[in-house]
Amino acid sequence: MSSVTARCIPRRSFGKSSQPAAGYNYDTFAADLNELIRHLKLDRFSLAGFSMGGGEVARYIGKYGSKGVSKAVIIGGVPPFLLKTADNPEGVDGAVFQGIQNAVAADRYAFFAEFFKNFYNTDVYLGKRISEQSADGQAHPECESAEGEGRPARSHLDPRG
Repeated sequence: MSSVTARCIPRRSFGKSSQPAAGYNYDTFAADLNELIRHLKLDRFSLAGFSMGGGEVARYIGKYGSKGVSKAVIIGGVPPFLLKTADNPEGVDGAVFQGIQNAVAADRYAFFAEFFKNFYNTDVYLGKRISEQSADGQAHPECESAEGEGRPARSHLDPRG
């Protein structure tokens, strides 16, 4: 009889993990995931990622290969390259990302409080589809482990992918 173990891990800067000022990019997320997979000695596993987590899954496979990965699932993926360039004319203007970076540097918590008001559309759904506690806590209910470990609490757009 086989057994299955599911783990939901909060990546750096999410949930109860540390909030470092550096290393908040897909390469670092993939390296963290690779370190965890090696530490746990996993040899047959599935990876699933929601939103930014899908980028982490894609970067992991792109950087470390698919050895051991039996399935990969990307749910509600964020496009890995958002910056408007000559070869990506439909992208987002770089000034948008610079504005986000400036706002986060000036007051990270104020930025994310406002970001999640828009993300959750609280002007319409507060008290109906989302509680004030969830909106205030900037929590993503899509990923909570059985042990009650962290829920992702930050979101980030990296225009470089």
